[in-house]
Amino acid sequence: MKNKRTVISVLLIILACLTLQLLTPKTWANQTIKIASWNIRDLSINSRSDFELLQICYILQNYDFIAIQEVNDQKVILKLVKWLKVLDSSYGSLFSPASGTGSEKEHYTFIYRKKSIKRLGSEKLAEGDFARPPFIASFKAKNFDFTVISIHVCFACNGLEEEGRRLEIQRLALLYSTLLNGQEKDIFLMGDFNLEPNDNAFLNLQTIGNTKPILTCLAEEGCTQFSTTRETNLFDNIWFDRNHVNEYSGVHGIHDFDEQLFEDPSGDSSDYRERYARFAVSDHRPVWAEFRIDLTDDD
Repeated sequence: MKNKRTVISVLLIILACLTLQLLTPKTWANQTIKIASWNIRDLSINSRSDFELLQICYILQNYDFIAIQEVNDQKVILKLVKWLKVLDSSYGSLFSPASGTGSEKEHYTFIYRKKSIKRLGSEKLAEGDFARPPFIASFKAKNFDFTVISIHVCFACNGLEEEGRRLEIQRLALLYSTLLNGQEKDIFLMGDFNLEPNDNAFLNLQTIGNTKPILTCLAEEGCTQFSTTRETNLFDNIWFDRNHVNEYSGVHGIHDFDEQLFEDPSGDSSDYRERYARFAVSDHRPVWAEFRIDLTDDD
């Protein structure tokens, strides 16, 4: 009986995904793409059931390009892409080498629609004194070419806590500035920074051109991380220089999947949504922004 219910649940998720595909306008056909960043908590082939991975696919399909942090093995990415291909056969992925050491080691991944986004050149982990070096790669969507720096700032590496995170972000600002001095100016610094964007750690980053995050600490914007008892932090973000990334449409958001997929059927438990959402899917919400791909590229 339990297996039967699981099969039915999986079929319902697949049906929901297909329905959403039919009802949602194709952004690649409308001359825009949605770029997202998402820390999917402890993502591995053994950490999620098939049903939970399908729930993750249901969220991923909303975006044309997703930078994923906290990936522990490539098998889970291959399975996610395999199921995403049922919805769009052009889905592909780019998996990074291991970043960090010991218990802090993880991988970065980019999942994207290859029919609208092409990879340019080679990819690499950044050099420098990072506890968990960021992953860098370049892409092109029609007229819009861009470089992505994906980062998961280590929360307490070497026992340094917040001071260690601030040092990491200062190093990120230097890396970002160095890349901006090259030919490509459309550069995204995105991921889980483990500090909020109003922290003094970001002051150097904000002095580089007109570099800003898509999310600030305004109350109405909400949080990207939640616990079993409350919404907690705005650690996830996408930073870029507004003087160069003219393709930004101004549209952005936080994908509150926990509120969409995890309603308490009994209505009795106030923490039901957070408790099940954070373990089945993630304790972080995706952040995303929309960009034009039909404009003349300026750099």
